[in-house]
Amino acid sequence: MLHRVLLVRPPELCSETIRLLSAEGIVCHAVPATTTQFVTPEAIDLSVQWIAFTSANGVHGFFEALNTAQLDFPIDVAIAVVGEATAAAVRLYFAVEPELISCAGTGAGLAREMLALLPADTAVLYPCPEGHESEFAELCTKGGLDLRSLPVYKTVPRTPDDLNSDLAQLPECYGVVFFAPSAVRAFHAAQSMPWNFTAIAIGETTAAALRDLGHSDVVVAARPTAKAVADAVRESLLSHEPHHD
Repeated sequence: MLHRVLLVRPPELCSETIRLLSAEGIVCHAVPATTTQFVTPEAIDLSVQWIAFTSANGVHGFFEALNTAQLDFPIDVAIAVVGEATAAAVRLYFAVEPELISCAGTGAGLAREMLALLPADTAVLYPCPEGHESEFAELCTKGGLDLRSLPVYKTVPRTPDDLNSDLAQLPECYGVVFFAPSAVRAFHAAQSMPWNFTAIAIGETTAAALRDLGHSDVVVAARPTAKAVADAVRESLLSHEPHHD
């Protein structure tokens, strides 16, 4: 008897959640609904006191931007990140240790910690997604930090045909995990309503995107961490009987 769950994300970005679920006998399938494209900034101003990363994509995109501009990572700048996964990316790409690792697990949480720690007008570089107004940026700016956004990547939905080609190869899953509103929208473009699965959302913003599209069977992770997502998956599967393989 097997429970199956689909995680709408590249497997390397949700490996810890997969590990936790697999250890309990839950079969995981990971299929991304979006792709990441890196953006080359016209200029990079490194005259800041802090650099803040809210995702591993931001770290990777900043690494690519520095390489393209033939610039070295500034060793005299402090680093703030959301969570251990982003901290691990900083260590991997830049071989430095972040000064601040927010345990809140969200950009908003990191913003609040930085506002409590830093003086007003502290210059902070924010390698960020293109065309996305984040709560992190809004809170930092309102709180008086000199936030300098630097778009270094953008999220692009896969075509419905491309995504459906991957999904067609999977057995039926009774739980589907979404990690971002963009993934919800891309999945919906490929798979029209109604959906006969429980959707597990990494947070309230993603849950709102699901409900806005008309899907009401939603479980929200208590925190945007691998363990909390795994806990939410287990909760969602309680409403379904195990099925034979």
